[in-house]
Amino acid sequence: MAGMTDSAFRRLVKRHGGCGLVVTEMVSSEGLVRGIDRTLEYAEYTEEERPISIQIFGGDPEKMAEAAHIVEDLGADIVDVNMGCPVPKIAKHNAGCSLMREPQHAAAVIGAMARAVAIPVTVKMRAGWDERERNAPALAKMVEDAGAAAVALPRSPCTAVPRRRATAALPTGTSLLVSPTTSRFRCSAVAIASNRRRWSRE
Repeated sequence: MAGMTDSAFRRLVKRHGGCGLVVTEMVSSEGLVRGIDRTLEYAEYTEEERPISIQIFGGDPEKMAEAAHIVEDLGADIVDVNMGCPVPKIAKHNAGCSLMREPQHAAAVIGAMARAVAIPVTVKMRAGWDERERNAPALAKMVEDAGAAAVALPRSPCTAVPRRRATAALPTGTSLLVSPTTSRFRCSAVAIASNRRRWSRE
Protein backbone atom coordinates (compact mmCIF):
# COMPACT_ATOMS: atom_id res chain seq x y z
CA MET A 1 0.00 0.00 0.00
CA ALA A 2 1.43 3.37 -1.06
CA GLY A 3 2.59 5.38 1.91
CA MET A 4 2.33 2.41 4.27
CA THR A 5 4.37 -0.64 3.37
CA ASP A 6 7.82 0.90 3.48
CA SER A 7 10.86 -1.06 4.62
CA ALA A 8 10.43 -0.18 8.30
CA PHE A 9 6.81 -1.35 8.28
CA ARG A 10 7.68 -4.56 6.45
CA ARG A 11 10.43 -5.38 8.95
CA LEU A 12 8.04 -4.86 11.86
CA VAL A 13 5.58 -7.24 10.23
CA LYS A 14 8.25 -9.85 9.62
CA ARG A 15 9.48 -9.61 13.21
CA HIS A 16 5.94 -10.11 14.48
CA GLY A 17 5.96 -13.49 12.75
CA GLY A 18 3.61 -15.43 10.52
CA CYS A 19 4.27 -13.43 7.36
CA GLY A 20 5.66 -15.48 4.50
CA LEU A 21 6.00 -12.70 1.93
CA VAL A 22 6.16 -8.91 2.03
CA VAL A 23 5.59 -6.54 -0.88
CA THR A 24 6.92 -3.04 -1.44
CA GLU A 25 4.88 0.04 -2.11
CA MET A 26 4.02 0.23 -5.79
CA VAL A 27 6.92 1.54 -7.85
CA SER A 28 6.67 3.38 -11.15
CA SER A 29 8.11 1.42 -14.07
CA GLU A 30 8.83 4.73 -15.79
CA GLY A 31 10.79 5.93 -12.76
CA LEU A 32 12.77 2.70 -12.58
CA VAL A 33 13.70 2.82 -16.24
CA ARG A 34 14.74 6.46 -15.95
CA GLY A 35 16.74 5.76 -12.80
CA ILE A 36 14.95 8.40 -10.73
CA ASP A 37 16.40 8.36 -7.21
CA ARG A 38 13.05 8.79 -5.44
CA THR A 39 11.58 5.87 -7.36
CA LEU A 40 14.55 3.65 -6.57
CA GLU A 41 14.08 4.43 -2.87
CA TYR A 42 10.63 2.83 -3.01
CA ALA A 43 12.28 -0.38 -4.21
CA GLU A 44 14.83 -0.55 -1.39
CA TYR A 45 14.66 -3.43 1.06
CA THR A 46 16.82 -5.27 3.59
CA GLU A 47 17.81 -8.93 3.69
CA GLU A 48 15.63 -9.30 6.78
CA GLU A 49 12.57 -8.83 4.59
CA ARG A 50 13.13 -11.81 2.32
CA PRO A 51 11.37 -13.22 0.45
CA ILE A 52 10.59 -9.79 -1.00
CA SER A 53 8.31 -8.83 -3.87
CA ILE A 54 8.72 -5.47 -5.58
CA GLN A 55 5.43 -4.24 -7.00
CA ILE A 56 5.54 -2.08 -10.11
CA PHE A 57 2.93 -0.29 -12.19
CA GLY A 58 2.78 0.90 -15.77
CA GLY A 59 1.11 0.18 -19.07
CA ASP A 60 3.86 -0.05 -21.68
CA PRO A 61 4.94 -3.68 -22.26
CA GLU A 62 8.52 -2.80 -23.19
CA LYS A 63 9.04 -0.46 -20.25
CA MET A 64 7.39 -2.91 -17.86
CA ALA A 65 9.71 -5.64 -19.13
CA GLU A 66 12.72 -3.37 -18.67
CA ALA A 67 11.52 -2.39 -15.20
CA ALA A 68 11.07 -6.07 -14.33
CA HIS A 69 14.64 -6.70 -15.37
CA ILE A 70 15.78 -3.87 -13.11
CA VAL A 71 13.78 -5.37 -10.24
CA GLU A 72 15.49 -8.70 -10.87
CA ASP A 73 18.89 -7.00 -10.89
CA LEU A 74 18.02 -5.41 -7.55
CA GLY A 75 17.79 -8.93 -6.18
CA ALA A 76 14.05 -9.16 -5.57
CA ASP A 77 12.53 -12.62 -5.28
CA ILE A 78 9.34 -11.66 -7.15
CA VAL A 79 8.14 -8.84 -9.37
CA ASP A 80 4.47 -8.01 -8.87
CA VAL A 81 2.25 -6.03 -11.23
CA ASN A 82 -0.36 -3.66 -9.82
CA MET A 83 -3.59 -3.99 -11.78
CA GLY A 84 -5.73 -2.89 -8.88
CA CYS A 85 -4.98 0.75 -8.14
CA PRO A 86 -8.00 2.95 -8.97
CA VAL A 87 -6.32 6.30 -8.21
CA PRO A 88 -6.97 8.55 -11.22
CA LYS A 89 -3.35 9.69 -11.61
CA ILE A 90 -2.40 6.03 -12.06
CA ALA A 91 -5.43 4.71 -13.94
CA LYS A 92 -5.51 7.51 -16.50
CA HIS A 93 -2.09 6.45 -17.76
CA ASN A 94 -3.23 2.95 -18.77
CA ALA A 95 -1.82 1.52 -15.54
CA GLY A 96 -3.24 0.09 -12.34
CA CYS A 97 -6.85 -0.98 -12.58
CA SER A 98 -7.35 0.53 -16.04
CA LEU A 99 -5.40 -2.43 -17.44
CA MET A 100 -8.42 -4.56 -16.58
CA ARG A 101 -10.38 -2.70 -19.23
CA GLU A 102 -7.92 -3.91 -21.89
CA PRO A 103 -7.36 -7.62 -21.20
CA GLN A 104 -5.32 -8.29 -24.33
CA HIS A 105 -3.01 -5.40 -23.54
CA ALA A 106 -2.73 -6.50 -19.90
CA ALA A 107 -1.76 -9.99 -21.04
CA ALA A 108 0.82 -8.48 -23.40
CA VAL A 109 2.38 -6.60 -20.48
CA ILE A 110 2.66 -9.78 -18.42
CA GLY A 111 3.99 -11.75 -21.37
CA ALA A 112 6.73 -9.20 -22.04
CA MET A 113 7.75 -9.23 -18.39
CA ALA A 114 7.73 -13.01 -18.06
CA ARG A 115 10.01 -13.32 -21.08
CA ALA A 116 12.39 -10.71 -19.68
CA VAL A 117 13.07 -12.20 -16.24
CA ALA A 118 13.69 -15.51 -14.52
CA ILE A 119 11.99 -14.55 -11.24
CA PRO A 120 8.23 -15.09 -10.87
CA VAL A 121 5.91 -12.42 -12.26
CA THR A 122 2.73 -12.05 -10.20
CA VAL A 123 -0.39 -9.93 -10.59
CA LYS A 124 -2.62 -8.08 -8.17
CA MET A 125 -5.98 -7.23 -9.69
CA ARG A 126 -9.56 -6.45 -8.68
CA ALA A 127 -12.84 -8.17 -9.40
CA GLY A 128 -13.18 -5.76 -12.31
CA TRP A 129 -13.26 -2.11 -13.28
CA ASP A 130 -16.72 -1.64 -11.77
CA GLU A 131 -19.86 -3.64 -10.99
CA ARG A 132 -20.68 -3.97 -14.68
CA GLU A 133 -17.19 -5.00 -15.76
CA ARG A 134 -16.29 -7.92 -13.49
CA ASN A 135 -13.81 -9.76 -15.69
CA ALA A 136 -11.29 -11.06 -13.15
CA PRO A 137 -11.80 -14.79 -13.93
CA ALA A 138 -11.21 -14.30 -17.65
CA LEU A 139 -8.32 -11.91 -17.16
CA ALA A 140 -6.69 -14.17 -14.56
CA LYS A 141 -6.68 -16.98 -17.10
CA MET A 142 -5.20 -14.69 -19.75
CA VAL A 143 -2.35 -13.41 -17.58
CA GLU A 144 -1.66 -16.95 -16.38
CA ASP A 145 -1.35 -18.10 -19.99
CA ALA A 146 0.94 -15.12 -20.61
CA GLY A 147 3.30 -16.22 -17.84
CA ALA A 148 1.97 -15.01 -14.49
CA ALA A 149 3.00 -17.31 -11.63
CA ALA A 150 0.30 -16.13 -9.21
CA VAL A 151 -2.74 -13.87 -9.04
CA ALA A 152 -3.97 -11.94 -5.97
CA LEU A 153 -7.65 -11.05 -6.17
CA PRO A 154 -9.45 -8.75 -3.72
CA ARG A 155 -13.15 -9.34 -4.28
CA SER A 156 -14.09 -5.67 -4.76
CA PRO A 157 -14.15 -3.87 -8.11
CA CYS A 158 -11.95 -0.85 -8.70
CA THR A 159 -14.82 1.60 -8.22
CA ALA A 160 -12.62 3.96 -10.18
CA VAL A 161 -15.56 5.77 -11.78
CA PRO A 162 -16.07 8.96 -9.75
CA ARG A 163 -19.16 9.48 -7.60
CA ARG A 164 -20.71 6.08 -8.10
CA ARG A 165 -22.06 3.65 -5.55
CA ALA A 166 -20.52 0.17 -5.51
CA THR A 167 -21.10 -2.88 -3.38
CA ALA A 168 -18.60 -5.71 -3.15
CA ALA A 169 -20.53 -8.79 -4.15
CA LEU A 170 -18.11 -11.50 -5.19
CA PRO A 171 -19.63 -14.59 -3.57
CA THR A 172 -17.87 -16.11 -0.61
CA GLY A 173 -16.27 -19.42 -1.49
CA THR A 174 -15.05 -18.92 -5.04
CA SER A 175 -13.76 -22.46 -5.29
CA LEU A 176 -14.82 -22.69 -8.92
CA LEU A 177 -12.06 -20.22 -9.72
CA VAL A 178 -9.25 -21.27 -7.45
CA SER A 179 -9.79 -24.78 -6.15
CA PRO A 180 -6.75 -27.04 -6.69
CA THR A 181 -9.18 -29.70 -7.89
CA THR A 182 -9.97 -27.77 -11.06
CA SER A 183 -7.68 -27.67 -14.06
CA ARG A 184 -8.95 -24.28 -15.13
CA PHE A 185 -5.93 -22.52 -13.62
CA ARG A 186 -2.35 -23.75 -13.48
CA CYS A 187 -0.64 -20.90 -11.61
CA SER A 188 1.39 -21.71 -8.53
CA ALA A 189 -0.81 -19.77 -6.12
CA VAL A 190 -3.92 -17.65 -5.96
CA ALA A 191 -4.73 -15.32 -3.06
CA ILE A 192 -8.23 -14.04 -2.46
CA ALA A 193 -9.28 -11.51 0.17
CA SER A 194 -11.62 -13.14 2.67
CA ASN A 195 -13.22 -10.09 4.27
CA ARG A 196 -16.95 -10.82 4.30
CA ARG A 197 -18.04 -7.33 5.31
CA ARG A 198 -20.13 -5.69 2.62
CA TRP A 199 -19.34 -2.07 2.00
CA SER A 200 -20.46 0.84 -0.12
CA ARG A 201 -18.71 3.97 -1.25
CA GLU A 202 -20.02 7.12 -2.84
